[in-house]
Amino acid sequence: MRYCVDSDKSFSEVVFDFEPVAQRLGFVVLNRHDLGETLCGKGLDIDEDGQVFEIINYRLAERLLSIDMALSITLPWRIAVTTDSGATRISLLRPTQQLKDWVSAPALPRLASDIECRLIAIIDEVR
Repeated sequence: MRYCVDSDKSFSEVVFDFEPVAQRLGFVVLNRHDLGETLCGKGLDIDEDGQVFEIINYRLAERLLSIDMALSITLPWRIAVTTDSGATRISLLRPTQQLKDWVSAPALPRLASDIECRLIAIIDEVR
């Protein structure tokens, strides 16, 4: 259900490189959540780093929503950059899996695959 890769880069390098790669591949970063900072603000602490990027490609989103406006709950797409015992990981939930049982629109599986391929291209390039 998820696509996850390890990176040879540090967490900070991946986070720094993420937005320019996403933009070059047609996506806009709508928001970035620093999980450690968010939890620290609530008096909680985690040992690992984590940032979640919320991204969108407006043309793909338009195509998705033209199938069914209820698919808006799957937007924006999220890519997480995390650490685990010193290893930097980049992951996403696969749109093909998220949307496979959604509606019987014939265009949806192909669109989900297109979205997924583009998101994976961001991950593979930034890693």
